[in-house]
Amino acid sequence: FFRTDDRESPHNLYTTFAGLDKVNSDKGYTSSTYKAWERKEDIPQTALAKSIDIIISSSFYNVHYDYDTATNSYLRSEGGSRHLDEKSGQQLAPKNVLVMVMSNRISGQYNVYTTTGSGAFVSFQDGVVSEGTWSRNSAKEQYTFKDKYGFDFLFNRGQTWVSIIDTRSDVSFVP
Repeated sequence: FFRTDDRESPHNLYTTFAGLDKVNSDKGYTSSTYKAWERKEDIPQTALAKSIDIIISSSFYNVHYDYDTATNSYLRSEGGSRHLDEKSGQQLAPKNVLVMVMSNRISGQYNVYTTTGSGAFVSFQDGVVSEGTWSRNSAKEQYTFKDKYGFDFLFNRGQTWVSIIDTRSDVSFVP
Protein backbone atom coordinates (compact mmCIF):
# COMPACT_ATOMS: atom_id res chain seq x y z
CA PHE A 1 0.00 0.00 0.00
CA PHE A 2 1.09 3.57 -0.52
CA ARG A 3 -0.29 7.05 0.09
CA THR A 4 -0.36 9.99 -2.28
CA ASP A 5 -0.16 13.65 -1.37
CA ASP A 6 -2.96 14.80 -3.68
CA ARG A 7 -5.78 13.89 -1.24
CA GLU A 8 -6.34 13.94 2.49
CA SER A 9 -6.07 10.76 4.51
CA PRO A 10 -7.78 8.29 4.53
CA HIS A 11 -8.81 8.98 0.90
CA ASN A 12 -5.24 8.74 -0.41
CA LEU A 13 -4.42 5.08 0.25
CA TYR A 14 -3.80 2.97 -2.86
CA THR A 15 -2.38 -0.35 -3.95
CA THR A 16 -1.73 -2.20 -7.19
CA PHE A 17 -2.61 -5.68 -8.44
CA ALA A 18 1.10 -6.52 -8.32
CA GLY A 19 1.21 -5.40 -4.68
CA LEU A 20 -1.85 -7.46 -3.78
CA ASP A 21 -0.47 -10.48 -5.63
CA LYS A 22 2.78 -10.20 -3.64
CA VAL A 23 0.90 -10.05 -0.31
CA ASN A 24 -1.17 -13.09 -1.33
CA SER A 25 1.98 -14.97 -2.33
CA ASP A 26 3.82 -14.00 0.86
CA LYS A 27 0.89 -15.22 2.96
CA GLY A 28 0.52 -18.46 1.01
CA TYR A 29 -2.90 -17.58 -0.39
CA THR A 30 -3.09 -19.68 -3.54
CA SER A 31 -6.83 -20.24 -3.94
CA SER A 32 -10.07 -18.50 -3.21
CA THR A 33 -13.64 -19.47 -2.42
CA TYR A 34 -14.90 -16.06 -3.52
CA LYS A 35 -18.37 -16.23 -5.02
CA ALA A 36 -19.47 -13.37 -7.25
CA TRP A 37 -22.93 -11.85 -6.91
CA GLU A 38 -25.46 -13.37 -9.28
CA ARG A 39 -25.84 -11.43 -12.54
CA LYS A 40 -28.47 -11.03 -15.24
CA GLU A 41 -28.91 -9.35 -18.61
CA ASP A 42 -30.03 -5.71 -18.66
CA ILE A 43 -33.79 -5.30 -18.95
CA PRO A 44 -34.38 -1.52 -19.21
CA GLN A 45 -37.87 -0.53 -18.17
CA THR A 46 -39.87 2.65 -17.92
CA ALA A 47 -37.79 4.61 -15.44
CA LEU A 48 -39.40 4.73 -12.02
CA ALA A 49 -36.21 5.97 -10.38
CA LYS A 50 -34.68 8.69 -12.56
CA SER A 51 -33.07 10.64 -9.76
CA ILE A 52 -31.49 9.13 -6.61
CA ASP A 53 -30.10 10.91 -3.54
CA ILE A 54 -28.07 9.23 -0.80
CA ILE A 55 -27.11 11.03 2.39
CA ILE A 56 -23.65 9.76 3.31
CA SER A 57 -22.32 12.13 5.96
CA SER A 58 -22.23 15.75 4.79
CA SER A 59 -22.86 17.84 1.71
CA PHE A 60 -19.25 17.15 0.61
CA TYR A 61 -19.92 13.40 0.33
CA ASN A 62 -23.64 13.09 -0.35
CA VAL A 63 -24.29 11.24 -3.59
CA HIS A 64 -26.71 11.89 -6.43
CA TYR A 65 -27.41 9.69 -9.46
CA ASP A 66 -29.33 10.48 -12.65
CA TYR A 67 -30.58 7.56 -14.71
CA ASP A 68 -29.31 7.59 -18.30
CA THR A 69 -31.77 5.70 -20.48
CA ALA A 70 -29.37 5.57 -23.46
CA THR A 71 -26.77 3.52 -21.54
CA ASN A 72 -29.06 2.01 -18.87
CA SER A 73 -26.68 3.34 -16.24
CA TYR A 74 -26.61 5.91 -13.43
CA LEU A 75 -24.54 9.09 -13.79
CA ARG A 76 -22.86 9.71 -10.42
CA SER A 77 -22.35 13.06 -8.71
CA GLU A 78 -20.77 13.63 -5.31
CA GLY A 79 -20.87 16.79 -3.21
CA GLY A 80 -22.86 18.59 -5.89
CA SER A 81 -20.39 17.97 -8.74
CA ARG A 82 -20.18 15.32 -11.43
CA HIS A 83 -17.97 12.48 -10.17
CA LEU A 84 -15.34 11.99 -12.85
CA ASP A 85 -12.91 9.16 -13.46
CA GLU A 86 -9.45 10.58 -12.77
CA LYS A 87 -7.84 8.95 -15.82
CA SER A 88 -10.55 9.15 -18.52
CA GLY A 89 -12.31 12.32 -17.37
CA GLN A 90 -15.66 10.58 -17.96
CA GLN A 91 -18.49 10.78 -15.46
CA LEU A 92 -18.80 7.59 -13.43
CA ALA A 93 -21.85 5.60 -14.57
CA PRO A 94 -22.45 2.25 -12.86
CA LYS A 95 -25.10 -0.20 -14.09
CA ASN A 96 -26.21 -0.92 -10.52
CA VAL A 97 -26.54 1.29 -7.46
CA LEU A 98 -26.82 -0.74 -4.26
CA VAL A 99 -27.64 0.91 -0.94
CA MET A 100 -27.23 -1.29 2.14
CA VAL A 101 -28.74 -0.33 5.50
CA MET A 102 -26.44 -1.27 8.41
CA SER A 103 -26.33 -0.22 12.05
CA ASN A 104 -23.32 1.85 12.98
CA ARG A 105 -21.52 3.60 15.80
CA ILE A 106 -19.03 6.43 15.89
CA SER A 107 -15.42 5.56 16.78
CA GLY A 108 -13.35 8.73 16.95
CA GLN A 109 -14.09 10.52 13.69
CA TYR A 110 -15.23 7.44 11.79
CA ASN A 111 -18.46 5.52 11.37
CA VAL A 112 -18.05 1.82 12.15
CA TYR A 113 -20.74 -0.29 10.50
CA THR A 114 -21.96 -3.72 11.56
CA THR A 115 -21.24 -5.66 8.36
CA THR A 116 -22.48 -9.05 9.54
CA GLY A 117 -25.98 -10.21 10.36
CA SER A 118 -28.76 -8.95 8.12
CA GLY A 119 -30.49 -5.80 7.04
CA ALA A 120 -32.40 -4.06 4.29
CA PHE A 121 -31.13 -3.00 0.89
CA VAL A 122 -32.40 -0.77 -1.89
CA SER A 123 -31.16 -1.42 -5.42
CA PHE A 124 -31.45 0.69 -8.54
CA GLN A 125 -30.99 -0.91 -11.95
CA ASP A 126 -32.78 -0.85 -15.30
CA GLY A 127 -34.46 2.42 -14.22
CA VAL A 128 -36.38 0.78 -11.37
CA VAL A 129 -35.99 0.46 -7.62
CA SER A 130 -36.06 -2.87 -5.79
CA GLU A 131 -35.96 -3.60 -2.08
CA GLY A 132 -34.95 -6.69 -0.18
CA THR A 133 -32.62 -8.01 2.49
CA TRP A 134 -28.91 -8.70 2.72
CA SER A 135 -27.26 -11.20 5.03
CA ARG A 136 -23.78 -12.36 5.96
CA ASN A 137 -22.96 -14.62 8.90
CA SER A 138 -19.26 -13.77 9.18
CA ALA A 139 -16.72 -11.35 7.74
CA LYS A 140 -15.23 -14.24 5.75
CA GLU A 141 -18.46 -14.85 3.81
CA GLN A 142 -19.89 -13.10 0.78
CA TYR A 143 -23.09 -11.08 1.15
CA THR A 144 -26.27 -12.70 -0.09
CA PHE A 145 -29.23 -10.69 -1.33
CA LYS A 146 -32.88 -11.71 -1.42
CA ASP A 147 -35.67 -9.76 -3.07
CA LYS A 148 -38.86 -8.90 -1.21
CA TYR A 149 -40.28 -12.33 -2.14
CA GLY A 150 -37.27 -14.23 -0.77
CA PHE A 151 -35.69 -15.08 -4.16
CA ASP A 152 -32.01 -14.49 -4.96
CA PHE A 153 -31.54 -10.93 -6.18
CA LEU A 154 -29.77 -10.63 -9.53
CA PHE A 155 -27.64 -7.64 -10.52
CA ASN A 156 -27.02 -6.35 -14.03
CA ARG A 157 -23.65 -7.25 -15.50
CA GLY A 158 -21.25 -4.36 -15.10
CA GLN A 159 -20.14 -2.00 -12.40
CA THR A 160 -21.99 -1.93 -9.08
CA TRP A 161 -21.54 0.99 -6.69
CA VAL A 162 -22.34 0.24 -3.06
CA SER A 163 -23.28 2.84 -0.45
CA ILE A 164 -23.82 2.02 3.21
CA ILE A 165 -26.28 4.04 5.29
CA ASP A 166 -27.64 3.58 8.78
CA THR A 167 -31.30 4.43 8.14
CA ARG A 168 -33.54 3.72 5.15
CA SER A 169 -34.61 7.37 5.08
CA ASP A 170 -31.08 8.34 3.95
CA VAL A 171 -31.88 7.20 0.40
CA SER A 172 -34.62 8.77 -1.73
CA PHE A 173 -35.59 8.74 -5.38
CA VAL A 174 -38.06 10.35 -7.76
CA PRO A 175 -39.47 9.18 -11.11
